Amino acid sequence: MLATDGVADDLLPERIDGFVQWLMDDFAGMAPSQRWRALQRELKDWPTPHHTDDKTLVVLTQREAVLA
Repeated sequence: MLATDGVADDLLPERIDGFVQWLMDDFAGMAPSQRWRALQRELKDWPTPHHTDDKTLVVLTQREAVLA
């Protein structure tokens, strides 16, 4: 995961794994357009009050190979 300071500054180091897991569990299975809208809503409703810095996330995952 890569995150701009608008996200990264609000994450506790010991909770980053849980944050990434939440992203994967809740958003990875969505269709791209649905995921975009859902993530946009989450980032706009960011829980840190008065934190207006930009918020950008990039998550890169690798799917396990399926052997036929």
